[in-house]
Amino acid sequence: MTILSKLKIDEKDIVVRLPYRAGLWISQSDETGGTAADDAEMTALNNIMEGFTSEIFGSEDVQHIMAETMKERQRWPEWGADLQDVPDEAMQAVDILALHCDPKELSAFKHRLYEIGEAVAMAFCEVDEAPKEPGFFAKLLGLGRGANGGAASISDKERKALNMLAAALNIETT
Repeated sequence: MTILSKLKIDEKDIVVRLPYRAGLWISQSDETGGTAADDAEMTALNNIMEGFTSEIFGSEDVQHIMAETMKERQRWPEWGADLQDVPDEAMQAVDILALHCDPKELSAFKHRLYEIGEAVAMAFCEVDEAPKEPGFFAKLLGLGRGANGGAASISDKERKALNMLAAALNIETT
């Protein structure tokens, strides 16, 4: 029995759509870079989520959630609405999962959500001073020019959104 089978339909929907919505929210937090940035960030979002479905990364529950998120890919356009609700939904998802899984699994879910957001933020360099050649993380995600792959490529707006996400998930970041 997976964690998702323990949830009510509306609870499952919040938990399953959150990985996509969190990544998209970070992407949309800074519109600098135009279509090139959007494309790079969507590639990163897709690639990291696919990676989380193919590897357990220490949490079978997270793998099941990510697999369901990818399975529901046809709903992504619908899930792109009302992104300002993502921090509240993150808190709801944490509360829901806290009732149904052990603290280690919950921690893994929260950290994977943050990692998704961070990967998306690093996918395109919206900061003028940052290098324009792709860095290690960007290359790993299959991104090209314009991607830096390091913290220097995270804009102030993206950093603010990441901090809001971390606060909503009640996690500390480095």
